[in-house]
Amino acid sequence: MGASFSVSKINVRSQSSRPVELKHLEPPSDPPPAAPEPQDSSPLHIEVKGVLVDALHKEIRSDVIEKIHSKWLEEIKIEVRKELLQELLDSLRKDLREEVAEAIKRIPPAVFAPNGPRGALGSQASPAAWEDSITPKRNASMFDMSRGGAKPGYAGTASLIREATGHNECTADRVPLILFTDMGGAAHDCGDTVALFLLRGLEGLGFLDVKGVIVSGNDSRKLEMSVKTITTLLGHLHFNEDVGVGVCLQDAFTELPDAYKKASNVDLAETVLEHLLEQAEDRSLVLVITCINTTLASFLQRYGELISQKVKHVSIFGTVCDRMGEDILVSATARNDRESSYLKPDPSHQPFAVDMKTTDYVFRRLQDLGVMIIVSSRFTVYAGRVRASLYDDLAWTNNAIARRLRTQQHQAVQDLWDRVHQPVGSPARGGLPARCTPSWFAETMCGGKLPQSHQDVWSCVTSFFMYDAVTIVAAIPILRERIFSQNEVHHYHCINEKTNLVYGQSNELCGVADKKKLANLLHDASLAGLSISPEPYPIIIFTDPGQDLDDELALVMLAALTERKYVRPIAVVANLHPSLERACLAKGTLRKLGLDDVPVAVGTDGGCTSHKDVFSDTAFAYLGQEDEVEKDADALLRRVLMGEEHESVIVLCISSLTDAAKFLKGNESLFVDKVHSVTIMGGVDLSTKDEVLAEEARQDTESSPRPVKETFKPDTANNNTFDMPSAIFLYTRLQELNIKTNVLTRFAAYGCPLPRNIYDTMQKTGSPIALRLFDVQRKSIEELWKRCNASGDERRGLPARCSKEWYTKTFLGGRGSERSASDSIWDLVVQFNMYDPMALLLAVPPLAWVFFDDSSSRSRINQSSLQLRVIGTSPEHTGIKHSQTLRDFLMQNLLEGVSRPLRNDSSISKRTKTPLKKQDTTSLQQQELKKQNSGLLYL
Repeated sequence: MGASFSVSKINVRSQSSRPVELKHLEPPSDPPPAAPEPQDSSPLHIEVKGVLVDALHKEIRSDVIEKIHSKWLEEIKIEVRKELLQELLDSLRKDLREEVAEAIKRIPPAVFAPNGPRGALGSQASPAAWEDSITPKRNASMFDMSRGGAKPGYAGTASLIREATGHNECTADRVPLILFTDMGGAAHDCGDTVALFLLRGLEGLGFLDVKGVIVSGNDSRKLEMSVKTITTLLGHLHFNEDVGVGVCLQDAFTELPDAYKKASNVDLAETVLEHLLEQAEDRSLVLVITCINTTLASFLQRYGELISQKVKHVSIFGTVCDRMGEDILVSATARNDRESSYLKPDPSHQPFAVDMKTTDYVFRRLQDLGVMIIVSSRFTVYAGRVRASLYDDLAWTNNAIARRLRTQQHQAVQDLWDRVHQPVGSPARGGLPARCTPSWFAETMCGGKLPQSHQDVWSCVTSFFMYDAVTIVAAIPILRERIFSQNEVHHYHCINEKTNLVYGQSNELCGVADKKKLANLLHDASLAGLSISPEPYPIIIFTDPGQDLDDELALVMLAALTERKYVRPIAVVANLHPSLERACLAKGTLRKLGLDDVPVAVGTDGGCTSHKDVFSDTAFAYLGQEDEVEKDADALLRRVLMGEEHESVIVLCISSLTDAAKFLKGNESLFVDKVHSVTIMGGVDLSTKDEVLAEEARQDTESSPRPVKETFKPDTANNNTFDMPSAIFLYTRLQELNIKTNVLTRFAAYGCPLPRNIYDTMQKTGSPIALRLFDVQRKSIEELWKRCNASGDERRGLPARCSKEWYTKTFLGGRGSERSASDSIWDLVVQFNMYDPMALLLAVPPLAWVFFDDSSSRSRINQSSLQLRVIGTSPEHTGIKHSQTLRDFLMQNLLEGVSRPLRNDSSISKRTKTPLKKQDTTSLQQQELKKQNSGLLYL
């Protein structure tokens, strides 16, 4: 092992589960006794009379080490190092759960906004909750290391399952499911595509297993396109490869046409159904029928007994009627005569009316076979209406299918608006019932507000109905029990002593017990399905490392998200004076994090020259060199953007906005073509509008701006005030160009503070970055305490709001008021705000929708039809969905990010501080500058 093997106090658990403390290995001082020769079966299969096992139980003896053959020793080092590191990470996770849970318990409830850890989710801040949310087996925000990428799932799984079922994980068995659809059967229906997103999301959450999709249609050309769409979606959404696709063209062919034979999982509907039924366990399969066709009727006729044996229940969208042809408004109990005990399809339901004879047979045959039927009507769907932003949220992920879907839905809404104006019975209505009038449109889709005749209808829509999706949710027992009504009024006692379920007999009897929960599930699970395995987003970051610690923590988070395939960093621009030194810090930090191939450029002074280098002495061990960074930031940005796809790059601004504004002004066409979205750590004034700002921002641009009703200006957030003219230009021009823009405010960070233990835990990894951050954080927080207790010039520019009371509330959980400025305060610190790492999560679409909610600002912003989202509009509206889930994700990935180079390094080297350039670390002037600049992170 060379001169020494240094492992600082790592608790390793051996095969006997006895904790051992490995301190170091040293060369022997005395000749060791002879040891038997090792066996030759494997380089790592070393049997020296149990020596290696003993070494893991006790402090490794140097006399044994001396006798192990040197050729095998390096391999042992690598293997042991991997085991030690894994044990270290496991130990740190355990410590993290216990220490943080205890720290959170000490925080008074008054410290937090309603979404804080002791607010709505306060009960989760316990060791048990940490076990549920941090244990990789249970939390989909953990990752599948064996795949080298994002785990099939998404962050925040536990919170979504908890929202839907009340548990942190799906406790029921997966439901095997077959979907019957006519995807593409109606050009105006986008819900069947969203239904596939939902299916994949629910599958990823553990609720179901999709076994097959049966596609039907009356037009061979449209059917072929539908099958291609479905097979593409199944592959794109990473469904299992064995999902069968059955093709059913009404009465047109009895063998599979050549057009379908290229796909290995496509066959005739009857063939697919027969295979899936034979493979299924008894009473296990669930059928979701959004369209009834002759193939299903024929199959029921030929294979009725097989269906009776294998199918648990059938979920159908539609309406039913009693013997008199009237809607069922109350519970219907079986009567004496057999005929009256059947559920009958309602002929006024347009999809049923297309082939009423077939539909009636399917209903009767299922009941004769004793298969339970679950019917969900339009009233059930109305109760679970999803907000209109669903299609925008799906498209925001930059998924090509989702973008096209939003365009199609936009057109479908306009077409529906035109159709409801046509006379009843007119072919132009496309089969719409007489009840579908302009007033119906306004009431059901626009919140009761009737759109003006020439108005853009899309801007008036507040909600949509997901017919297929609701039918799917009704088919899942654990979700049905949690979300749908259990009132017996929905029970219909049929023949064979079977009880069918009828939801939506009327608007009052919609059958949904928790409308909000249903709407949220439809929205979030659909997004989950689309985000199940996202392609990494190319990302550009504008940052000022060394100014605040959370800029470097954002780079640590970047390393974790890069490893998990959420992002692919293509450029970093370091600005704010002195920008060269900051670029060197960024380059060195990225290299230590295993991202040494990411180019770093020197930015501008950020509009402020008063800041000094107060970081190089503490980051001396890993600073980059001047020749490692590029001097022309604009040239770097042009180069990397030109190599990326259309609207694919996400831009993150967590520092002065000078450089981003400058690049946009000089390269607008390239920016518009390549950038997907821009995320800013800053703030927006949503209270007023200022037409002058829009006029100022129109100057010196490459093209004429689009008409803007209103633009929202930046507020006085720190990153905005570095260079307010640039901030005004950037915010305004992004809105004019209709570029998707996210803004995270300080209120969002206040809604999810991290406990101090995160620094303690990170520095245990031995990472030089973590060690530096720990030391600097402690010194700076102590210095800020002194400034908050001072007056006059000794406050060194602190805002008046940053008082002693503000400090104790923000960092100490309300404690420490009895201490003076000269007292140490570190032992009382319980939490910190993580602005920039949270901004990074907001920038990544598959993570943004999981953790953040912009509903508090949406109504105000939507008046101008802008693609602007503001997270955190006030202390009461932080925009954090589930603070505990977000906190867990931040802490886990900061730990994973900082330990990334340790996991990936194939050798163990002694940590040394090798000078990269000469520094005067004793400069009194530099020490004073450090004091002046410390504490800016916390404002």
